[in-house]
Amino acid sequence: MQDNQDTAGAIPDNDRDSLHILPLSMIPIETSGLQRTRMIKNSRLESMVEVFEGKGIGSGQVKVEDIRMAFDHISEADNIILNKLSRLPSYDVYSLRVLLRENKIPIGDHGYLQLSTRKKQELEGLMKTFTRPLIVQVYGDDHNIKSFADAMALFRDPDIGKARENLQKIARKLGIMLDEVPKFLEDYGDIFMSVSYYQDCLGLIDPTLFEFQRSLKDIRTNRQLQDDKLLLKACLRGGGAFGKLRLMLETSFEAFTEGSKDMWTDVNAVRFQKFRAMIEDNHVTMGGVLCALSVKMNAWAEKFPNLDGGGPMKRAEFIISDMQQGLDEVIRLNVSGAMAA
Repeated sequence: MQDNQDTAGAIPDNDRDSLHILPLSMIPIETSGLQRTRMIKNSRLESMVEVFEGKGIGSGQVKVEDIRMAFDHISEADNIILNKLSRLPSYDVYSLRVLLRENKIPIGDHGYLQLSTRKKQELEGLMKTFTRPLIVQVYGDDHNIKSFADAMALFRDPDIGKARENLQKIARKLGIMLDEVPKFLEDYGDIFMSVSYYQDCLGLIDPTLFEFQRSLKDIRTNRQLQDDKLLLKACLRGGGAFGKLRLMLETSFEAFTEGSKDMWTDVNAVRFQKFRAMIEDNHVTMGGVLCALSVKMNAWAEKFPNLDGGGPMKRAEFIISDMQQGLDEVIRLNVSGAMAA
């Protein structure tokens, strides 16, 4: 595990920003030994308690139902919490905000459910897509804003008379006092930080997903596999699910971007709250789909680090034996989640 970490909770940045890692130190677990472990999603999307991990020693993983074999004294309360956590589709901070509340699992420090400072800085470029309409609404141009933090500072002490007048107009439209505008802006920034985070996660997955799709083409045209129609059909059916899930995410991101632009054409409190709810209602679905894609593509890249390795037959067998496992639940999540509705 890496040492680079935020001060809040002393959780490593990589864990905090991950889709598939949940440090149990942030959960009210009674068993002291468990507080030093993590819950992770393995390549089959099974939730495992990782009791150790490191370079050269690998990862020691235990199923939740077998946890008492690794820890002698675990309370029933801890066991209930672990079982609830094991059923969550994603461990990203935005999904956890919703899912921990729904499962009545308290968090002592809500700073845990924030991205690391490093990740927030990395996302500033993507954030501009959503912050620019706000800046233009107030100042008439982007006012040379380089980050959302710059925008917040500008709005807290606007030194341009026209800008202050526009801020007062926005406050009236939203039905809030002028001094409440900074809180609105923080909420606005947090919403679009979540969208930017999910977009960034997809961008990190895409190169491997592209190679995976190329492999599907090789499998489809392989003569040896064409003779085994059942294997070929099962492989392509499982492989095709990844492309559909990716398309669903891309469509949702486009809907959020367009919705953001439309919102600022006639901003009001009801319209903003409705738009905010649309995004937050999709956090669990987006997080679950991205977690699955990320874990599966990482497993694929580890198994086949280059396009020529393995050959079509081995790749087809891996799709059926590992890549398909756990996807049915993700697809059900997608259907029930009604993405970007």
